[in-house]
Amino acid sequence: MTLERIAEKLEKGERLTFDDGVALFRERDVLAVGLLANRVREKLHGDATYFNRNMRLEVTNVCVASCLFCSFAKLEEGAPGAHTMKLEDAWRELEARLDDPPAEIHVVNGLHPGLPFSYYEELLAGFKRILPTIHLKCFTAVEIHFFAEHYGMTYADVLGRLQRAGLDSLPGGGAEIFHPEVRTRIAHDKATAEQYLDVHRTAHKMGITSRRSSIAWITCCGSVISRTKPMAYRRSFRSRSIPTATGCATCPRLPPSTRSARSRSRASCSTTCRT
Repeated sequence: MTLERIAEKLEKGERLTFDDGVALFRERDVLAVGLLANRVREKLHGDATYFNRNMRLEVTNVCVASCLFCSFAKLEEGAPGAHTMKLEDAWRELEARLDDPPAEIHVVNGLHPGLPFSYYEELLAGFKRILPTIHLKCFTAVEIHFFAEHYGMTYADVLGRLQRAGLDSLPGGGAEIFHPEVRTRIAHDKATAEQYLDVHRTAHKMGITSRRSSIAWITCCGSVISRTKPMAYRRSFRSRSIPTATGCATCPRLPPSTRSARSRSRASCSTTCRT
């Protein structure tokens, strides 16, 4: 049985192959697949779960891209449902939560062609003025690529200026699926897979951590092979760019003093842990 064979490999600590990934995608017993995944999680991290208390903001949904699956974006300012926040209004969202502040602010936006780059720098700097300890996870690799092209900068230039303004890490949105044929079909006018990964490579070299997420491929992409390949690509990318360590891919394991005495510990963490 395929799952039994995969379970044996996991028990021995062997790396799963691409064909194993395809088999797991095709497995109908989702609970059994989840059980295997949890065994690996607990083997790596024990009985500890970390929770990230964040505040999510979309300061603008105006976007020049036309992804087929998106119901968020509006193509131009002034269109029904379009919005772009004044900086003061965005900062006020954090100020209203200072009695019980979040550990992180997560900002993802549309690709607005009419805002100056200084808008984004001031946005970050303002959050840091209000709460210097806040972790700013802002702007997907798609946005960074757009900034570079639209404002005539390199990825390093964009990231450097945002980092000086307060940027701590990049969120994972915009990855969708890396298979070129499918990506062209569903999101033809934003960063390619290679451009997306180039942004992450540049960020890692600059000490900016990041994550990658997939959303659209779950419902809109047909082939199991086309879904497995991007995951294998990401695993290889992560292995090359992020050293193996205890805890998560982007931050050290929280110290014992921050953990609950409960067997299923809860702690605030400014990143998404690999659990």
